Amino acid sequence: MKNKKILGNIILILVAAIWGTAFVFQRVGMDSIEPMTFNAARMTLAAIAIGMVTMFRRRRSTPDKTGEKERGKKTIIIGGICCGAFLALGSLFQ
Repeated sequence: MKNKKILGNIILILVAAIWGTAFVFQRVGMDSIEPMTFNAARMTLAAIAIGMVTMFRRRRSTPDKTGEKERGKKTIIIGGICCGAFLALGSLFQ
């Protein structure tokens, strides 16, 4: 239990560091490329990162009936694409 708490704290510090430095990179990035291109690059990198995490994640569940697990994966992928699309559109129109 203590290891999970330490890992959680480390992850929170990492997220805070990434979030805190993002503004600096955005300011520097806006000097050399257009906002739409910058936003597209951000969303592409995020999609690749989330895709890699999803692909390599191991589930600790008991085997389901044949086909149920595949339908669940498809639902998660479609939901992720929809959420990502709305996030990209929100950033685009902001």
